[in-house]
Amino acid sequence: MEGTAYADVLASCGIDQMVMSDAPSQASGSNSGLCYVRNDLRDAFTGSVTVSLLKLSSGERVDIGSAQVTLPAGAGVVRFFCADGTTQAVHSVKPNCSNYTTILGNAGCALNGSDCIMQVSATSATPLEYGKVMSNNTLLLAPPHTFTLPHITLTASVEKGGTGLAVPVTVVCSEGTGYALYVWLSSLAQGRFLTNGFVLNCVAEEMVTVIFSFLSADVVDKNLLASSLRVEHLQQYL
Repeated sequence: MEGTAYADVLASCGIDQMVMSDAPSQASGSNSGLCYVRNDLRDAFTGSVTVSLLKLSSGERVDIGSAQVTLPAGAGVVRFFCADGTTQAVHSVKPNCSNYTTILGNAGCALNGSDCIMQVSATSATPLEYGKVMSNNTLLLAPPHTFTLPHITLTASVEKGGTGLAVPVTVVCSEGTGYALYVWLSSLAQGRFLTNGFVLNCVAEEMVTVIFSFLSADVVDKNLLASSLRVEHLQQYL
Protein backbone atom coordinates (compact mmCIF):
# COMPACT_ATOMS: atom_id res chain seq x y z
CA MET A 1 0.00 0.00 0.00
CA GLU A 2 2.99 2.33 0.38
CA GLY A 3 3.01 2.87 -3.39
CA THR A 4 -0.73 3.47 -3.62
CA ALA A 5 -3.03 4.81 -0.89
CA TYR A 6 -0.25 5.55 1.61
CA ALA A 7 2.26 7.14 -0.75
CA ASP A 8 3.81 10.46 0.30
CA VAL A 9 3.02 11.81 -3.18
CA LEU A 10 -0.25 10.34 -4.40
CA ALA A 11 -2.02 10.72 -7.75
CA SER A 12 -5.45 9.30 -8.50
CA CYS A 13 -8.63 9.95 -10.48
CA GLY A 14 -12.33 9.89 -9.72
CA ILE A 15 -15.29 12.19 -10.27
CA ASP A 16 -16.10 15.62 -8.90
CA GLN A 17 -18.36 14.21 -6.18
CA MET A 18 -15.66 11.85 -4.79
CA VAL A 19 -12.70 12.64 -2.57
CA MET A 20 -9.79 10.23 -1.91
CA SER A 21 -11.52 7.37 -3.69
CA ASP A 22 -11.38 5.27 -6.81
CA ALA A 23 -12.84 6.04 -10.19
CA PRO A 24 -16.64 5.69 -10.42
CA SER A 25 -18.26 2.26 -10.44
CA GLN A 26 -19.86 3.13 -13.75
CA ALA A 27 -17.62 5.15 -16.07
CA SER A 28 -20.40 6.72 -18.10
CA GLY A 29 -22.68 9.69 -18.50
CA SER A 30 -21.63 13.11 -17.24
CA ASN A 31 -19.04 11.87 -14.71
CA SER A 32 -15.98 13.98 -15.47
CA GLY A 33 -12.49 12.48 -15.47
CA LEU A 34 -11.14 14.61 -12.64
CA CYS A 35 -7.78 13.69 -11.09
CA TYR A 36 -5.70 15.01 -8.23
CA VAL A 37 -2.15 14.86 -6.92
CA ARG A 38 -1.37 15.29 -3.24
CA ASN A 39 1.95 16.06 -1.53
CA ASP A 40 2.42 14.90 2.06
CA LEU A 41 6.20 15.35 2.06
CA ARG A 42 7.80 18.00 4.23
CA ASP A 43 9.60 19.24 1.11
CA ALA A 44 8.34 20.70 -2.15
CA PHE A 45 7.74 18.23 -4.97
CA THR A 46 8.51 18.57 -8.68
CA GLY A 47 7.63 15.93 -11.23
CA SER A 48 4.87 14.71 -13.50
CA VAL A 49 1.66 12.68 -13.46
CA THR A 50 0.57 10.25 -16.18
CA VAL A 51 -2.82 8.65 -16.82
CA SER A 52 -3.04 5.47 -18.90
CA LEU A 53 -5.71 3.02 -19.99
CA LEU A 54 -4.78 -0.67 -20.05
CA LYS A 55 -6.63 -2.77 -22.63
CA LEU A 56 -7.21 -6.04 -20.81
CA SER A 57 -7.36 -8.50 -23.70
CA SER A 58 -4.64 -7.11 -25.97
CA GLY A 59 -2.13 -6.02 -23.32
CA GLU A 60 -1.93 -2.58 -24.94
CA ARG A 61 -1.20 0.47 -22.81
CA VAL A 62 -2.58 3.82 -24.02
CA ASP A 63 -1.22 6.95 -22.35
CA ILE A 64 -4.14 9.38 -22.47
CA GLY A 65 -2.90 12.34 -20.45
CA SER A 66 -0.08 13.85 -18.46
CA ALA A 67 0.69 17.02 -16.55
CA GLN A 68 3.73 18.69 -15.03
CA VAL A 69 3.60 19.05 -11.26
CA THR A 70 5.14 21.59 -8.90
CA LEU A 71 3.78 21.40 -5.36
CA PRO A 72 4.85 23.31 -2.25
CA ALA A 73 5.84 21.43 0.89
CA GLY A 74 3.11 19.35 2.51
CA ALA A 75 1.34 17.95 4.25
CA GLY A 76 -2.02 17.87 2.49
CA VAL A 77 -1.21 20.04 -0.54
CA VAL A 78 -3.63 19.07 -3.33
CA ARG A 79 -3.83 20.11 -6.98
CA PHE A 80 -6.18 18.97 -9.77
CA PHE A 81 -5.82 17.93 -13.41
CA CYS A 82 -7.83 16.17 -16.12
CA ALA A 83 -7.39 12.48 -16.94
CA ASP A 84 -7.27 13.05 -20.70
CA GLY A 85 -4.50 15.65 -20.58
CA THR A 86 -6.59 18.65 -21.58
CA THR A 87 -4.83 20.44 -18.74
CA GLN A 88 -1.06 20.41 -19.22
CA ALA A 89 -0.42 21.49 -15.62
CA VAL A 90 -2.07 21.06 -12.24
CA HIS A 91 -4.45 23.65 -10.76
CA SER A 92 -5.63 24.66 -7.30
CA VAL A 93 -9.19 24.97 -8.68
CA LYS A 94 -10.96 21.94 -10.19
CA PRO A 95 -10.91 22.24 -14.01
CA ASN A 96 -13.72 21.24 -16.34
CA CYS A 97 -12.78 17.80 -17.69
CA SER A 98 -14.12 15.45 -20.35
CA ASN A 99 -16.45 12.70 -19.09
CA TYR A 100 -15.44 9.05 -18.91
CA THR A 101 -17.57 8.06 -21.88
CA THR A 102 -15.58 10.41 -24.09
CA ILE A 103 -12.25 9.36 -22.59
CA LEU A 104 -12.95 5.64 -23.07
CA GLY A 105 -14.33 6.08 -26.58
CA ASN A 106 -11.32 8.11 -27.74
CA ALA A 107 -9.00 5.36 -26.47
CA GLY A 108 -10.91 2.57 -28.22
CA CYS A 109 -12.32 1.07 -25.01
CA ALA A 110 -15.87 -0.09 -24.36
CA LEU A 111 -17.97 2.82 -23.16
CA ASN A 112 -19.01 0.94 -20.01
CA GLY A 113 -15.39 0.44 -18.97
CA SER A 114 -15.57 -3.36 -19.07
CA ASP A 115 -12.45 -3.97 -21.18
CA CYS A 116 -10.03 -1.35 -19.85
CA ILE A 117 -8.69 -0.22 -16.49
CA MET A 118 -6.96 3.02 -15.58
CA GLN A 119 -3.51 3.55 -14.09
CA VAL A 120 -2.39 6.85 -12.60
CA SER A 121 1.25 7.41 -11.67
CA ALA A 122 3.30 10.23 -10.16
CA THR A 123 7.00 10.42 -11.01
CA SER A 124 9.59 12.59 -9.32
CA ALA A 125 11.89 15.05 -11.10
CA THR A 126 13.65 16.27 -7.95
CA PRO A 127 17.45 15.86 -8.10
CA LEU A 128 17.76 13.22 -5.38
CA GLU A 129 14.86 11.06 -6.62
CA TYR A 130 14.79 11.78 -10.34
CA GLY A 131 12.69 9.24 -12.21
CA LYS A 132 11.38 7.53 -9.06
CA VAL A 133 7.73 6.42 -9.28
CA MET A 134 6.19 7.90 -6.14
CA SER A 135 2.79 6.24 -6.58
CA ASN A 136 1.02 4.01 -9.08
CA ASN A 137 -2.73 3.51 -8.67
CA THR A 138 -4.84 1.01 -10.60
CA LEU A 139 -8.47 2.11 -10.89
CA LEU A 140 -11.47 0.07 -12.00
CA LEU A 141 -13.91 1.82 -14.34
CA ALA A 142 -16.67 -0.79 -14.01
CA PRO A 143 -17.70 -3.53 -11.56
CA PRO A 144 -15.36 -6.56 -11.85
CA HIS A 145 -18.19 -8.95 -12.79
CA THR A 146 -18.63 -7.03 -16.08
CA PHE A 147 -14.96 -7.34 -17.11
CA THR A 148 -13.88 -9.03 -20.30
CA LEU A 149 -10.70 -10.77 -19.13
CA PRO A 150 -8.40 -13.09 -21.09
CA HIS A 151 -7.75 -16.64 -19.93
CA ILE A 152 -4.25 -16.60 -18.46
CA THR A 153 -2.28 -19.24 -16.60
CA LEU A 154 0.37 -18.03 -14.15
CA THR A 155 3.17 -20.00 -12.55
CA ALA A 156 5.00 -18.97 -9.38
CA SER A 157 8.32 -20.36 -8.17
CA VAL A 158 10.86 -19.68 -5.43
CA GLU A 159 14.16 -18.53 -6.86
CA LYS A 160 17.65 -19.38 -5.69
CA GLY A 161 19.59 -16.73 -3.85
CA GLY A 162 18.43 -14.02 -1.49
CA THR A 163 19.20 -13.79 2.18
CA GLY A 164 17.60 -15.85 4.90
CA LEU A 165 15.22 -12.97 5.60
CA ALA A 166 14.30 -12.14 1.99
CA VAL A 167 13.55 -14.71 -0.71
CA PRO A 168 12.75 -13.83 -4.35
CA VAL A 169 9.61 -15.34 -5.86
CA THR A 170 9.01 -15.16 -9.62
CA VAL A 171 5.61 -15.11 -11.34
CA VAL A 172 5.57 -16.09 -15.02
CA CYS A 173 2.80 -15.97 -17.63
CA SER A 174 2.87 -19.57 -18.84
CA GLU A 175 -0.25 -19.39 -21.02
CA GLY A 176 -2.38 -16.62 -22.52
CA THR A 177 -1.89 -12.96 -23.35
CA GLY A 178 -3.29 -9.70 -22.04
CA TYR A 179 -3.46 -8.42 -18.48
CA ALA A 180 -3.81 -10.55 -15.37
CA LEU A 181 -5.51 -8.42 -12.70
CA TYR A 182 -4.96 -8.52 -8.95
CA VAL A 183 -2.33 -11.23 -9.04
CA TRP A 184 -2.21 -12.61 -5.49
CA LEU A 185 0.52 -14.74 -3.93
CA SER A 186 0.02 -16.76 -0.75
CA SER A 187 1.89 -19.41 1.24
CA LEU A 188 1.77 -21.22 4.57
CA ALA A 189 5.26 -19.96 5.37
CA GLN A 190 5.61 -17.23 7.98
CA GLY A 191 6.21 -13.82 6.42
CA ARG A 192 4.72 -11.60 3.76
CA PHE A 193 5.09 -10.70 0.10
CA LEU A 194 6.33 -7.12 -0.17
CA THR A 195 4.28 -6.68 -3.36
CA ASN A 196 0.90 -8.33 -3.88
CA GLY A 197 -2.38 -7.76 -5.68
CA PHE A 198 -0.54 -6.39 -8.73
CA VAL A 199 -1.27 -6.20 -12.46
CA LEU A 200 0.84 -8.35 -14.80
CA ASN A 201 1.09 -7.73 -18.54
CA CYS A 202 1.50 -11.12 -20.20
CA VAL A 203 2.34 -9.45 -23.52
CA ALA A 204 5.09 -7.02 -22.55
CA GLU A 205 6.37 -8.08 -19.13
CA GLU A 206 5.73 -11.84 -18.97
CA MET A 207 7.50 -12.10 -15.61
CA VAL A 208 7.70 -10.27 -12.29
CA THR A 209 9.82 -10.98 -9.23
CA VAL A 210 8.59 -10.09 -5.74
CA ILE A 211 10.29 -10.50 -2.40
CA PHE A 212 8.96 -12.71 0.39
CA SER A 213 10.26 -11.40 3.69
CA PHE A 214 10.12 -12.52 7.32
CA LEU A 215 9.45 -9.81 9.87
CA SER A 216 11.57 -11.24 12.69
CA ALA A 217 15.20 -12.31 12.88
CA ASP A 218 14.32 -15.89 11.96
CA VAL A 219 15.01 -17.07 8.43
CA VAL A 220 12.31 -17.88 5.89
CA ASP A 221 11.34 -21.55 5.63
CA LYS A 222 12.07 -21.86 1.90
CA ASN A 223 10.88 -25.46 1.70
CA LEU A 224 7.47 -24.61 3.12
CA LEU A 225 7.31 -21.45 1.03
CA ALA A 226 7.93 -23.44 -2.15
CA SER A 227 5.66 -26.39 -1.33
CA SER A 228 2.68 -24.23 -0.35
CA LEU A 229 3.20 -21.35 -2.80
CA ARG A 230 0.01 -20.36 -4.60
CA VAL A 231 -0.73 -17.74 -7.26
CA GLU A 232 -4.22 -16.54 -8.22
CA HIS A 233 -5.75 -13.75 -10.27
CA LEU A 234 -9.15 -12.19 -10.83
CA GLN A 235 -10.16 -14.00 -14.05
CA GLN A 236 -10.17 -17.36 -12.25
CA TYR A 237 -13.16 -16.24 -10.17
CA LEU A 238 -15.35 -14.63 -12.80
